[in-house]
Amino acid sequence: MQFPDRIDYKLGGDDFELPRVFRARQIFAKDRLDDIEGAVGRELGKLSLPDLKGRRVALTAGSRGVANQARILKATADWLKGRGAKPFIVPGMGSHAGAEAGAQRDFIAGYGVTEEAMGVPILSSMDTVQLGTTPSGIPVYCDRNAAEADYILPVHRIKPHTDFKGEVESGPSKMLVIGLGKHRGATYIHNLGFSVFAKLIPEAARVFFATGKILAGVGMVENAYDETMIIEAMATQDILAREEILLAKSKEVMAKFCMDAIDVLVIEEIGKNVSGAGMDSNIVGSPASGEPGFDVIPIKRIAVLGISELSHGNGTGLGMAHIVTIDFMKQLDIAATYINGITSRVIEGSRIPLVANSDLDAVKIGAFCSYGDPSKAKIVQIVNTLVLGDIAMSEPYLPLIRGDKRFEILSEPEPMKFDASGRLARLPRSGH
Repeated sequence: MQFPDRIDYKLGGDDFELPRVFRARQIFAKDRLDDIEGAVGRELGKLSLPDLKGRRVALTAGSRGVANQARILKATADWLKGRGAKPFIVPGMGSHAGAEAGAQRDFIAGYGVTEEAMGVPILSSMDTVQLGTTPSGIPVYCDRNAAEADYILPVHRIKPHTDFKGEVESGPSKMLVIGLGKHRGATYIHNLGFSVFAKLIPEAARVFFATGKILAGVGMVENAYDETMIIEAMATQDILAREEILLAKSKEVMAKFCMDAIDVLVIEEIGKNVSGAGMDSNIVGSPASGEPGFDVIPIKRIAVLGISELSHGNGTGLGMAHIVTIDFMKQLDIAATYINGITSRVIEGSRIPLVANSDLDAVKIGAFCSYGDPSKAKIVQIVNTLVLGDIAMSEPYLPLIRGDKRFEILSEPEPMKFDASGRLARLPRSGH
């Protein structure tokens, strides 16, 4: 997006020093599944499936940054090929990537999901067919390539959704209904509002199940460090029940902020690979949808510094921030962001907040506008809302977390590091 190199404003109250910061680690359970390929094979092997010889099976690839997505998809495709099936991959991305077939193909390639790596075709199209209607008369659409296959096998992470609460939220069922619904289906269903999603997603998923084309489902749960913890293959008739159980597990183990409150949350990047909302409202609260049930610690100000490379300029979620930077605005693909917001009907997530000249200004404005002494502001810096292990915290937190087993202090306090242009030093990317 074209944006001026500088905005002529005065900070006001700029005669203060930001508090010093130290690196810390939030401690979460570390259960992790290392044998990804073995787990996929064992799980699929438990199912009672029809003869697959010569059958075309559509697998789904999502737009989120799912841990080990490429490995899980390849292992699933290889297992199917070993049974004589002819698998292929479909981007199950609704209206993401500007609602363009080529862009959706390119998007999943950023996760390593390519024909060369997967060893199977990738068929990307925005064409859909109507499978049927829900009991309340809502039409249910499906990607044409998937609908014309013999079977569909949705593969997706199970986790809390960022815009609604229900017994089934993000997972294989939503992948079918929204992801394979493409722009047409996603637009129609989002037009009804997130308040109906808890009921509508299971109802629409049952329309898919009734076709007899859903071979099974593969669901994954990740730990608080964005690592695969569970892979489970689910018989079609069990998908909804197992999603409910695995969603509860995901909520139990997901990352969160362990401190009591934050004055300024500095987020280095947001993006569609991080969360459907750009930043996870299960972490920061205040979902753009306005739906209830997102109870988190108080966060007074959120400053966002950039857009992840894998989001390809889609800045959905900037409306949840109080402050962004000129660099952020120059990374922003406003058309892709608006398409996403309009399709979901949650245009609040696409609103442009205050734009600061630099990271330094963004942090100082946040501290100054947090209704306290800005030199003693409780500041937390994170990479993104997927990475809450290794973080930076300002010095006022030190006496509050010493001896707290949920934290490990990794460094002594030192001034926040900005370069000559006011760019904040980024955190290490391991997150663990």
